[in-house]
Amino acid sequence: MKLAWRTILVGTDFSPESQLALEHAVHIARRTGARLVLAHAGTVLHSADATLAPESPALIEYTRIVAEHEAENRSHLDDLVGSVRARGVEADERLVDGFPDTGLVEAADEVEADLIAIGTHGRTGIKRFVLGSVAERVVRLSRRHVLVARDAATHGYRRVLVPTDFSPLAERALDTAIGLVADGGSIELFHAWHLPLTGSLVPGRVSEAALEPVRLSVEQGARDKAEALIAARRGGSIRFEITIVNEPPARAIADRAEEVRPDLVVMGGHGHRGLRRWILGSVAEAAVRHAPASVLVVHDRRAGSES
Repeated sequence: MKLAWRTILVGTDFSPESQLALEHAVHIARRTGARLVLAHAGTVLHSADATLAPESPALIEYTRIVAEHEAENRSHLDDLVGSVRARGVEADERLVDGFPDTGLVEAADEVEADLIAIGTHGRTGIKRFVLGSVAERVVRLSRRHVLVARDAATHGYRRVLVPTDFSPLAERALDTAIGLVADGGSIELFHAWHLPLTGSLVPGRVSEAALEPVRLSVEQGARDKAEALIAARRGGSIRFEITIVNEPPARAIADRAEEVRPDLVVMGGHGHRGLRRWILGSVAEAAVRHAPASVLVVHDRRAGSES
């Protein structure tokens, strides 16, 4: 299954962390044939700025500093684009005037990116770009897929973890993982569910033993659904595994990623509510924050902006 991705926007602040995101993007571009757009967010000099008060020494000095940084950033972007093109991948550059999170999301919309690739940490001050909080906000704000790089993609994605709630968006995440996993690699379909033992859903007087049939039924139903998903997608050299746990989803995904150390986690950005609730924006953000692996959050662009 080949992903029909044409454009990948890569956020960069020229730090080692953003270089990891670039490496992931290059790997995916080679697999999908997409072009890269390397974007740096910061203050861009406008001609109107110099007309506000040209006699002001403070404004003149500010304009000089901004112009120097803009020229430096353009030079860095030129170098990065050149290095990517030398590796046989089509690439362009984009200097974004704005805050890192909103600026990156808007730039991705403007170039109609299929994927945003960013790192988890970055510099501070004028060159600040991709901090952990920025990555989380991009995941929350963007309707486009977002890959948050935490380590290198040197050998491709040989082991991919796919959390699922069996919703259509979770199925799309699984298909995305199939399109990215290396030949001969494995995909683990992971479902976490949590039945409260007390509270409004389950009275406190209900015993552990009385709940056991409910647990067994839920787990068997989840396994049946997982096996049906895999059966519909079998073929080729991909190996599939199924793991089902009774734990709160946000914690379970980070724990599982810590245990198996996948090359990539691919998950939906939204999901069900109520008893079947699983992958809401808050869970995806928790994975971005805590999972010890790179995380690709799959969004539904038809959805609204609310999590």
